[in-house]
Amino acid sequence: RPQNFVNRKMDTSQLPPLSILYGSATGNAEHIAKQLGERCCGYLTSPSKLSIPLYYSSVTVAPLEEYKKKCKQWDSDLPVSSPLSHHPALIVCSTTGNGDPPENASRFVRFTKRKTTIASKPLGRVAYSVLGLGDTNYDKFCGTAKLIDQKMVECGAVRAMPLSCADEATGLEEAVEPWLDVVVETIGRFVLNIGVDEEEEQGRNEEKKSDEITEKSQEVLKNVANKSLPASTAPATSVSSPPSSLSPGVVLARSLLSDFCDVDQTVEIIPDIPDDLLPTITSVSSAAILINTVEALKRKEQSYADGNHVETNSEASNDASHYHYGRPFHSSVLDARYLTSTSTAGLEDSASAVFEATKHDQGKEGNEVLLPSSTAASAASSLSAVHSHILDDPIRSRRVLEISLSLPTDFSMEVQPGDAIGVSVPNRPEVVNVALSAMSSSTNDAVVLLDPSDSSIDTMSLHKLLEYHLDLTHGSIKHKRVLASLACLATSLDAKVLRLLASKDPAGEFLYQRLVIEQAWDVVDLLANFPSITWDVSSLVAVFPKAVPRYYSVTSSPLVTPDRVTVAASIVDFKTEILTGTQAGGMVRRGLATGRLEVLALPFLMEKEVPASYCGPTIRIFPQATEGEQEFHLPSDASERNLILVGPGTGVAPFVGFLRHLRASRKLADAQNAPAPNGSVDLYFGCRSPTHDWLYRQEMEEFKADGTLTRLRTAFSRTNPDHKEYVQHLIAQDGERIASLLTKGALVYICGDGNHMARDVQSCLTGCLVEHGAMTEEVAIEYITKMKHNGTFLLDIWS
Repeated sequence: RPQNFVNRKMDTSQLPPLSILYGSATGNAEHIAKQLGERCCGYLTSPSKLSIPLYYSSVTVAPLEEYKKKCKQWDSDLPVSSPLSHHPALIVCSTTGNGDPPENASRFVRFTKRKTTIASKPLGRVAYSVLGLGDTNYDKFCGTAKLIDQKMVECGAVRAMPLSCADEATGLEEAVEPWLDVVVETIGRFVLNIGVDEEEEQGRNEEKKSDEITEKSQEVLKNVANKSLPASTAPATSVSSPPSSLSPGVVLARSLLSDFCDVDQTVEIIPDIPDDLLPTITSVSSAAILINTVEALKRKEQSYADGNHVETNSEASNDASHYHYGRPFHSSVLDARYLTSTSTAGLEDSASAVFEATKHDQGKEGNEVLLPSSTAASAASSLSAVHSHILDDPIRSRRVLEISLSLPTDFSMEVQPGDAIGVSVPNRPEVVNVALSAMSSSTNDAVVLLDPSDSSIDTMSLHKLLEYHLDLTHGSIKHKRVLASLACLATSLDAKVLRLLASKDPAGEFLYQRLVIEQAWDVVDLLANFPSITWDVSSLVAVFPKAVPRYYSVTSSPLVTPDRVTVAASIVDFKTEILTGTQAGGMVRRGLATGRLEVLALPFLMEKEVPASYCGPTIRIFPQATEGEQEFHLPSDASERNLILVGPGTGVAPFVGFLRHLRASRKLADAQNAPAPNGSVDLYFGCRSPTHDWLYRQEMEEFKADGTLTRLRTAFSRTNPDHKEYVQHLIAQDGERIASLLTKGALVYICGDGNHMARDVQSCLTGCLVEHGAMTEEVAIEYITKMKHNGTFLLDIWS
């Protein structure tokens, strides 16, 4: 398309505003929406420099929950003289839990589901397209996006472009980038009733020829990566810089590529990567700015005067019915234990240090009690050192922690078995310090203002932004769009290697796998290897996604411990491979959230009894928001129903909560001389070894002995080297009983790994109905599907 092409169909004053709305739980949907918004803003400010017509007068990006405030034009009738057919809207939305919408999309979803909304057709002036983000390992893939796409039409909107679904299991980019490439123009043409003219057709032909030339120019690079490059055609030059002047990342990349491509290191083998091999989402600017504390105070006073101030956690009342990610409860650790046979020898000094650092810091409930960063770092280092020798052992390396956390004494945060608790933890101190060191200007007296145009948004210190607001872990670095953006902030060969790591080039894919994935790089590793990277607060906020909370299933019952909530977490730590021929690798990596929980739990993990008055460091928690009609809970008549519980590993956590609740309920019923329950409870649990990671073994055996459990079936995958036994094998053995229970209305709950276990168990249950329930496979699959729809087959799975 000719570079100087702009929309000549009408005056720009007649163009519509574009609304880009998102529903985001982990930050991916928000990031995509904001990057799309920035791209569209680029079209508005410099249309002559871009290869797309000007279709919009302005662009608004906002969470779906703010649709009424940000999309007021939707309520306005279009003038008869207007060339517009509809108001354009783009929606990017993820799905959480068991098909639930993200918290910042739930209000919009409820609005579109109401019968009164559907009857009044309030979205009749809107034309839209939806991009869904999901994971096919989950049963309800892109469930929220599909629901929104359906309800928009029912509420009167017109679908301008079909729903597109991106699968995180195979890589979001495969669906996201093609959608981004066409959706802006497609919906623009739709609402403006513009077709394709001859000039554009000619431009597309020119673009096609250009693409053909580009493809030919890339054959050399592909040959390099495939180790088939003839010496006469190699894009190689003599290395101009001596190795001592090169950054560690460049030296490392050259070393690995020389082996991969069979090329001598005296030849420059890092290829120049064209933009079409990079992710398209690479903006490195945002509206965030740094201001001083005086300006921050002025803005806060103005916000109060305007009535826009949003209470922070410390300012808000103690009516905690609204605890959420943005306003968590500062919970104290009350107790902890390993559920695995894990030794604590060698951790005595670290446990004492954590205890001594906070034992006198007892304040008002809900106040944050911080563990000194030096103490936290030292304790984490000790844990890594003590456990490093068993990380290669497939059984002993597994550590599972149960931790009890305080709840508000006014019972304003209610949780029940089947719920999940969100945990928000800070980035490690060394990560924050390294990120601060890469700032391009002085940060003294610096306060971050995330959106200068919105007076209702609070400011925060730069340190707090890096500590809690941004994801600086491997979880963000592994996204190629982040690597591509960081390349824009680096210089010379550093930028070249970062572009290669972010690319689809085979050599880049090789490096990406060996360095970013296998070495689990985080921000510290990136800056150590590519020290030319510098950033300001604007690029920081634009490049890195928001920090995301971790969710853990509740194992407690409010009938038993109303003052606390108990969760179980599998500790994440592993040792990276040593890269052959280099000094890299062999590092112990610890998960951010579980690593933090393990450090805070140290005083309770030792045999020495902790005083009841001890008030240790706090951790930020909040209940997971759910909108689904079929939540992962026990029914009110659970004692009268037949329950099939399948939970290997930490997937058993919510079922321990179920069983504790059922036992307490039965005791209450017995005290009231109520009839004995008629229901049954079958629990299928699996682990590696009965002596190391049979979680809650004593409790399970007690549940079986007192009748809370009808049947306890356990599978151990590492006891017989010739045969790995899993829960689905036990279900198949019990096929006749299982088929009978299913056809008589049993409730099925499955919790745990969604990559294999959940699918295998569902397939096994289908097989039970075929073999013992007199059903064909097609009928059995339909039967399971109906159970899911009516809420008798529930899953809580993760990948």
